[in-house]
Amino acid sequence: MIVLAYMLGQLGNTLPLPGGVGGVEPAMLGVLASSGVNLGLGAAAIVLYRFVSLGVQSVLGTVAIATLIPSLQRRSEPASDSSGSNIKPALDPQ
Repeated sequence: MIVLAYMLGQLGNTLPLPGGVGGVEPAMLGVLASSGVNLGLGAAAIVLYRFVSLGVQSVLGTVAIATLIPSLQRRSEPASDSSGSNIKPALDPQ
């Protein structure tokens, strides 16, 4: 029964909603309730599932972006010449 609830939840992800929020939860709660799971326990399980599926990914993505941006900024800084100037000489058309 849990596999069916999970599969219907994944089907709810196909709805054009951000993260499937609002389309997944009712389907999963309906399946869990029809299988005899208490509504409060089913809702708590769905909140935990959504925290893991969206929350953990958001935190890890934020950490990844926070570590990626400084390394990209270091790469994009122009190399300075010996005088300390960052001005690059113009190309000499010949």
